[in-house]
Amino acid sequence: MAVSDVVKELKNIVVEALKGADDVVTAVRGVVKNQVVGSLKDVSEITGATIQSISDIAEAAVVGVSETGGDVGRAGVATVEAAIEAAKDLGKDTTEAGKAALIGVIKAADELGEETAKTVKDTLKNAASLPKEVVESVLK
Repeated sequence: MAVSDVVKELKNIVVEALKGADDVVTAVRGVVKNQVVGSLKDVSEITGATIQSISDIAEAAVVGVSETGGDVGRAGVATVEAAIEAAKDLGKDTTEAGKAALIGVIKAADELGEETAKTVKDTLKNAASLPKEVVESVLK
């Protein structure tokens, strides 16, 4: 499956942020949160286009981390956490933001191969920091 132009642009932002970063997870969390805030700030609720936007951001983050040699499992968790945090800061639906990010993380992981997908999904399922209802609704 081809990566969309939007995801490619976002991935380039992630890769640039990761260059020289001491902590990949912190860098990813910062980029994702800023991008999600940008997507959510002018909407009243999280629906179709916004869900796609958050999903694209999350997909780009994981692909970007994979290209720079970082831990995609930890980056996937950080990505979902950042989307939830951004939604919370703006008073938006954190569950929907988390689900949208999780969908993007899984899509990216699946594109990176079966072994990576399994590792990322296992990491997400075992992440105590992620709300169970978010994880279980997407990773059935």
